[in-house]
Amino acid sequence: MDHFAKFHIIWALEHKCAEEVSEGVERYILSYFGLPEIWQSDNRKEFKSTLMVNLIEPWDGNCKIIYGRPRHPQSQGLVEQGNGSLERMIASMLIQFNTNDWVNLIPKIQYNLNTQKTTDCTPFEIVFNKQPNIGNQKKIVQLVTRNNEEIELDVDQNEFDQVQPNVENQVELEPNVQLVQVQPNVENQVELEPNADHDEPNEELNENNNVKRTIRSKVRSNQEKAARKMEEKHNKKRNKRTLEFEIGDRVSVLIPRIDRGSSDLPRLPGVIGRVNKDFYEIVCKFGILNDCLRACDLEIL
Repeated sequence: MDHFAKFHIIWALEHKCAEEVSEGVERYILSYFGLPEIWQSDNRKEFKSTLMVNLIEPWDGNCKIIYGRPRHPQSQGLVEQGNGSLERMIASMLIQFNTNDWVNLIPKIQYNLNTQKTTDCTPFEIVFNKQPNIGNQKKIVQLVTRNNEEIELDVDQNEFDQVQPNVENQVELEPNVQLVQVQPNVENQVELEPNADHDEPNEELNENNNVKRTIRSKVRSNQEKAARKMEEKHNKKRNKRTLEFEIGDRVSVLIPRIDRGSSDLPRLPGVIGRVNKDFYEIVCKFGILNDCLRACDLEIL
């Protein structure tokens, strides 16, 4: 997922291994968009492999690779939120299309996610600088030539496979026929005046660039506004807690869902064993936790 535009790129894997992940990244991401300035992922082995590093190395461009904190899904919050939306949309479309083949639904799901407004603009509009094609009119036509003019004839979809090319004006050449070069018809050509205006394409290009800059500046402004609201909400929540602990204080730590069963408690009780600036060492009945935690990761008991 592109962090700025919220643009999704989704494909299915038969095996969650480094080989398939690196192959998909090159085929579906790098081949279309090139190397990103920042590549951020979690700490799973399929991402932290030499295959991924070797994949990025030959591509042109500057790139910084960032791995999130272990056992800390908040560092991948945008992706985790996108995964939730993806799961809900898969469940909805399986019911809508009455099928269990979720793999073939991925293109439709990706398009739906990329055409939903996130910051007053859709990801599709931010990336491609145009509105998605919306409508439900489908039409099949056959191009034919009549009286030296190219026209379109409507084709019935049921008879599409039986459509044959129009051979009305085709002439079979005899073996002794000599081909000659035909000069273009200049009867209807208009000579441009010396002072004709040739700046229309440039004006259209400049207008498109201005629209693109406007969209991106609007998205950036909305993202900054959302970040400020999130920071205010986070600070408000922090103010309700005890932000400074002392050695011996009883606290609890949230246990990641992947590390606990359905009947286990969501939080692990412990005691502050050591304080190192903004980090606290936690001692529980199982021993000392490997990672020191910040005050925002703790709750007082």
